[in-house]
Amino acid sequence: ALFLNSSYGLLVRVGYGQTSQTGRSIVRRIGIDNHPIPDFASPGLSGRAARKIAREEFDRLRNLPLERISLSAIDDNRAEIDRVVTLMLGLPWNMETENMLADWRKLMCLQPAVNAGNKSTLETLARAGIAP
Repeated sequence: ALFLNSSYGLLVRVGYGQTSQTGRSIVRRIGIDNHPIPDFASPGLSGRAARKIAREEFDRLRNLPLERISLSAIDDNRAEIDRVVTLMLGLPWNMETENMLADWRKLMCLQPAVNAGNKSTLETLARAGIAP
């Protein structure tokens, strides 16, 4: 659940979704089976470390309200999930990683396949300083 609500998971979902119309992506069950998702259940050291982080953070994160994907660039709660998932992946959490993910969320929100050209969404992003 944490991975799929992170920017990493959104990248997978947007990239592997079967788009039926602008801004709407249907992910069929068979599509989910083919998503490249990390195996956090693996018995190795990386799997155990990821599960430990998830156990420590999940209760706090699971009830956080999230903005819709098209507004994820201005969603501090999704950024916090990104921090935790970055650590679960065994990657360093530093200013460079944080900025890279913030930039990626901004770029993703500006994609027509994500924002559907929704005027309200684009105005909200523009007010936050995110504009094409």
